[in-house]
Amino acid sequence: MNTASLGITENGYRQRTANWQSFMADPRLKEVVRVDPTHILCNQGWYPVLRDARPLYRDSNHLTNYGAANLVPMLTNTLRELNCQATAC
Repeated sequence: MNTASLGITENGYRQRTANWQSFMADPRLKEVVRVDPTHILCNQGWYPVLRDARPLYRDSNHLTNYGAANLVPMLTNTLRELNCQATAC
């Protein structure tokens, strides 16, 4: 089986998550820090289901522990930046 074909296009992802994207773009959510994992989960316009032969998702919308672990560096950097903003690093 060719596992490279398992996934969804970036356009398909945007359509699938349109309601969530709209909610997150609401300007009334001023205190919400938004992070976009697209650059980590998307590879040239394609959201693969597997990375290194390991599943990224446990269902159609939720990451596995492995998938979430791929986001740790980005989230760590975001938290560091927020901490610096709060403490004037």
